[in-house]
Amino acid sequence: MAVAVVTDVGGDVGLAVVRRLQADGMKVAVLGREARGGDLALQLDVTDRGQMLLAAERVTRELGPPLLLVIAPQTHASAPFGSMPTRQWESLLDDYLGGTASACAAFVPGMVQAMRGCVITLAPSAAVEGVPGEAYPAAASGTILGFTKSFALEVARHGVRVNCIASGAVSPDEIADTIAFLVVDGDFFVGQVLTLRTPHQGASNARIALKRGPAGPGVCLVTGAAQGIGAATAARLVKEGGRVAVNGRLDDDRLAAVVRATGGLSAPCDVADPAAVRRMVGDIERQLGSIEVLVCNAARMTMKPFLEQEPEEWWEQIRINLSGHMDLISAVLPGMRRLGRGRIVIIASLWGVTGWENATGYAASKSALIALTRSLGRELAPEGIYVTAVAPGIIDTPQLQVDADDAGLSLDEMRRVYARQIPAGRIGSPDDVAGTIAFLSTNGARAFAGQLLQPNGGELRATL
Repeated sequence: MAVAVVTDVGGDVGLAVVRRLQADGMKVAVLGREARGGDLALQLDVTDRGQMLLAAERVTRELGPPLLLVIAPQTHASAPFGSMPTRQWESLLDDYLGGTASACAAFVPGMVQAMRGCVITLAPSAAVEGVPGEAYPAAASGTILGFTKSFALEVARHGVRVNCIASGAVSPDEIADTIAFLVVDGDFFVGQVLTLRTPHQGASNARIALKRGPAGPGVCLVTGAAQGIGAATAARLVKEGGRVAVNGRLDDDRLAAVVRATGGLSAPCDVADPAAVRRMVGDIERQLGSIEVLVCNAARMTMKPFLEQEPEEWWEQIRINLSGHMDLISAVLPGMRRLGRGRIVIIASLWGVTGWENATGYAASKSALIALTRSLGRELAPEGIYVTAVAPGIIDTPQLQVDADDAGLSLDEMRRVYARQIPAGRIGSPDDVAGTIAFLSTNGARAFAGQLLQPNGGELRATL
């Protein structure tokens, strides 16, 4: 049985995290001034590194070596800027940064030695978004973001993942659900800050599209599912209890193989053809019912310098990657509105965040999808329809061959080059991304709307 440590348990968030981890079969040690519950409770000052080192020895001796550390500061003191006494500020800073640093210094060495582990720091959303009148807690908790992103790079190659959850006015259970996701499916998240917020008053109470297991399978459509991320996502959603329509551009052997493997509904269609998109959605609705989960994954990528690329080849990427999925979202929205719920997960790309040489059309389309997600997320959340985006890093899919050809390398050489650039020491797998998509398709992700998640092995650390 795995062992977890949760610090500063006393508030509702800490207690919800402990309950969730125990429900998932973990032994839990709780540490803090008001520590209670769990399998082992140690009342101590988390900011005192000496006490924390002794606590690490005791937890290991009584429960076993911890492989999960959740750091949940309780303190929240505020005052108009310029009015907080120096001693109070220093105490606030010590509670946030000192407690985080002491916990990591005490428990992470054992994880490094074991070559596996997960650290999750918690911070208020003020550290990311800024809140009037909250300058002191924003600055104090902001230190956690920089620490998380930097420390994550130091330990990623030792199999230890460090990430942060910055939460606003969301329920403790929503935070606990996100922690559970990072533990189970967040292996390619390194140094990321996941921001949880309620997008619109009342939206978090809407009935959600797909629940885990047999409690309520939804109808799902995954585009670009004949290979790579799409195929892995179709398989994962079926495993979660969904009824999946599998889309590919061509009705070929690759699509047929995924349909056989998943037991899904074959839905061949060129998403760049608006009329074909409408026919496909109509066929799916007649056979399975209204689509509750849409995964916009189909993509086209060609790599050439912009000034050397033919306009038709360049614009084809925009038509498929961007315009095609805008037409698809428009086609499924009436059904989601009839149901009063829905999940739309848009697959963007690291290159849509950073840009990439010789990939202007692809990067332009993916950057636009991120902007579309942010706007649609706010527009549709009040209706119980949640729109999110995933921007994977370098993933081992057939598109990697395009990169290799552009670089003049073999596929294996391209994999090695990319792996050397990634703090996690490896490129991602389609399953890494499929796990993130599955999470965003469940009620566990109800605090995400219009947001971007980035499973990229630490290649880029981001807050949105």
